[in-house]
Amino acid sequence: MRANYDAVVMGAGAAGLAQALALQQCGMRVALIADRWPEAWQAGAEEGLRVIALAPSSVRLLDLLGVWNGVERTRAVPVTAMRIAERDGEFELCFDAAVLGVPALAWMVELDLLSDRLAAAWRDAGGASY
Repeated sequence: MRANYDAVVMGAGAAGLAQALALQQCGMRVALIADRWPEAWQAGAEEGLRVIALAPSSVRLLDLLGVWNGVERTRAVPVTAMRIAERDGEFELCFDAAVLGVPALAWMVELDLLSDRLAAAWRDAGGASY
């Protein structure tokens, strides 16, 4: 038997899973090829050390994919202010979400949690995996 796909995505990391899910939601037939899948994330586990900062545009994408709600209410920490300064203090740049009128500048998320939620969404959508 030979399967026909519109796209093949290599890798089941967060980027590969998001890409495969987005293509599938656009109506494409997608095959996801991965030698390793994310390990199941456990709510009672210690916080993971591998974290990423998600920009608002990434959060919008995850929301469109239907996974952001599950990530945010589980363990996502908003970054509401940032201060960038030179060591000698001559240069300083400050960002404040409240001043900008946005809920957060970014969100810190454990990579394992994000990957787990994307993998679950892929499986729930009936995604083909090899």
